Amino acid sequence: MAELNVVLLQKGTDGRYLRNGEEFGLSDLGGVLPDRGDIIVPVQGERGAAMDRTVYVVEARYFRPRRAGSKGFTNVGLVVSSRQGREDEQHLLSGGG
Repeated sequence: MAELNVVLLQKGTDGRYLRNGEEFGLSDLGGVLPDRGDIIVPVQGERGAAMDRTVYVVEARYFRPRRAGSKGFTNVGLVVSSRQGREDEQHLLSGGG
């Protein structure tokens, strides 16, 4: 079974979806592929106030299967929007779960 490569995409000023630099394997996401409405909390160094953290909200998923016979990855693009964390999310964003 091929490894799944998950990239985050955001709409650029020209309306095209561009990679935002965040990339994961499925195991990085706990073996679960995020779906529309899910929130991804990227690792952001020091723990701080929720309002100082960026979170990504999944808006859509695009699948690009690997070619037959290819040893490449199966790619999934998650279209996300970003927003600042909220105070009521502080416990969740700081790793408290």
